[in-house]
Amino acid sequence: MIPKLKIVPLSSIVPMMEYSETKVKYIQEIIESSGNIGTPVSLVDLPDKNFLLLDDSSILKVAKDFDIKFLPAQLTNQNQIMDIRAEIFIENFKPSLIEEFISIFPRVAAIYPSRKEIKQYQNQNDLKIVFSGKKEKDIIVCFRNLNSEMLPGAIFDFFDYLKRSCRMSRKIYSEKIRTANIRPNQNYWSFKIAGLNFNHIKAAVASQKYFPAGLIRFDYKCRVIGIEYPIKVLNERVSILKKNDFYMIW
Repeated sequence: MIPKLKIVPLSSIVPMMEYSETKVKYIQEIIESSGNIGTPVSLVDLPDKNFLLLDDSSILKVAKDFDIKFLPAQLTNQNQIMDIRAEIFIENFKPSLIEEFISIFPRVAAIYPSRKEIKQYQNQNDLKIVFSGKKEKDIIVCFRNLNSEMLPGAIFDFFDYLKRSCRMSRKIYSEKIRTANIRPNQNYWSFKIAGLNFNHIKAAVASQKYFPAGLIRFDYKCRVIGIEYPIKVLNERVSILKKNDFYMIW
């Protein structure tokens, strides 16, 4: 399959995750040193002719800061997405934070210490977040949900509540664990959203609800990397068709 590369207006790109300050700084340094966008952003078509960004919104933040109005993109479609993983590390986490949140919103969520118990409570539309500690038993938080195509709004309130006390960072999967700056004996926590699907994500975007930066990761076919696009070409006062001519050399 030949990847579809295209120049896309920044105004038509819709974010689904917040930006990461660390990643923003990293992208800024690359642009300042090379004058290029290092890799095309990954986008999926939306029904309203906009595009969903399959990453956090760090690149959008940088583009606005540098007054870049177009971005090089790789366009894909929903059928090419093979897997969606929603998992993230969380630092300074204490289980008492979950109990505090549920005491404030007892009607929207429940907590269970085991997978067996959660099955007895959960209906088919409810969404669960699983907290895993290296030396602790899993903690499962179940959010009541009446619509299988939507996400409960309380889940975003929960993210905001956690971020007041905790720092979240992108989950490093086992195949890359050796490159991560994580000590083997460190007692860390992570959490994942079980059963998150593309319809949930689109519904959240439509409601302008944003997931934490780095939470969601997509596995899809034919990812393009290493094609640098000069900022000066992106900013030229020519048509998008002319800007797209740059890709004709690849």
